[in-house]
Amino acid sequence: MNVPRLGRPRSLPTHGWLVLCLIFCQLAQAQTHPPRHEILLLLSGDGRPYQELALALEASLGPSERRRLRLRIQEVKHLSAPPQGELVITAGLRALQRALEQSDGPPVLATLIPRSSYRRAIAGSPRNTSALYIDQPPGRYLQLLKAVLPNARRVAFMTSPQNAPLERRLRHVAARLGLRLETARIESAKDLPRAIRRLFPDNDALLALADPTVYNRYTLKNILLASYRHSLPVIAYSRSFVRAGALAAVYTTPSQLGLQLAELLSQWLVDPSELPAPRHPDYFLVEVNRPLAQSLGLSLPHDAVLMDRLTRFPGEGP
Repeated sequence: MNVPRLGRPRSLPTHGWLVLCLIFCQLAQAQTHPPRHEILLLLSGDGRPYQELALALEASLGPSERRRLRLRIQEVKHLSAPPQGELVITAGLRALQRALEQSDGPPVLATLIPRSSYRRAIAGSPRNTSALYIDQPPGRYLQLLKAVLPNARRVAFMTSPQNAPLERRLRHVAARLGLRLETARIESAKDLPRAIRRLFPDNDALLALADPTVYNRYTLKNILLASYRHSLPVIAYSRSFVRAGALAAVYTTPSQLGLQLAELLSQWLVDPSELPAPRHPDYFLVEVNRPLAQSLGLSLPHDAVLMDRLTRFPGEGP
């Protein structure tokens, strides 16, 4: 019986092997070097806060993020065309407004901006946007107030009509903390004397939050002098406010925002089709005016104790 002999397998032509090698190399490269995502950080100006934010963001990106992201930094004044990239991060109100000028375009992640300014800026915009606010959740301000003034019950709050949503949130959180919020609406500087006469004598503290209608370079000195005359401690939103005469403040630095932006970009890389939800900052600092506390006869906890209390306090939603 003749058994048929199997022929030798035909060898693949040289050019075929080259094609297969190229395919395997491209697949391996795609797995080890995923596509880089173009990110534009658009700055409203060249001031120190913007530079600190940009430097902190760059420094906080890990090796994995650096391989997968290409970060460009540009100021609004140098932008000659609509912002481009898979994601635009805007720092400050001017940059956000510039990014939203077109009805279509890449998603926008805003920062270095208060929640109220962000919500006004995006009102009616069809763009996909989110934000990392610079201001704290209302509960964090009120928890600081309770920590430094545990016997406080009535809190004065002066606000412009544009900040009505913030007032509602504050009132809700204040009730949970056993505080009563006494509010005065300020439409212009001429409303301040009447509000001061009504609020300052009968309250335990003044909660001063970012509101340019109420607190600006023309009004701040008189408000702080009046609070001192009435022995009314002021809980504020910035370090400079404390140095000017407030009792304490909780605030977030541009560097801390840059750190959290890097963390948000790491989350975004998991699914670039979806932006993280708007949020208040996770990182913050506390500043206390201890000489003023002593003159008011107040004994305040150490800064580390205050930070611990605020860190353990649950924040609110966006």
